[in-house]
Amino acid sequence: EELAAADPDDYTDETEHYLWAWIDKAAGTIRSRMFAPHLGIREDEATGAAAVRITDYLSRDLTIVQGQGSIIETTWSAEGWVRVAGRAVDDGQRQID
Repeated sequence: EELAAADPDDYTDETEHYLWAWIDKAAGTIRSRMFAPHLGIREDEATGAAAVRITDYLSRDLTIVQGQGSIIETTWSAEGWVRVAGRAVDDGQRQID
């Protein structure tokens, strides 16, 4: 509930904010949101780099639900590798200057 209520406009500093919560811990499914307004990204639809970091942090395979229907599947390896695959919803083009 707190994750759904997060307002991207509350994150105005010069850093990225990755928020997440368990949907089903036993199944390894999380819901996440990513805000990076200083890069012109109010809310990212699917964040592969953040998916790698949270997978490594939790040391387990994950299914990540993000944005308006994006699904990121990650596979964790104890040798330091994370594989990423999935489906991202097209939410338009952006340009970073």
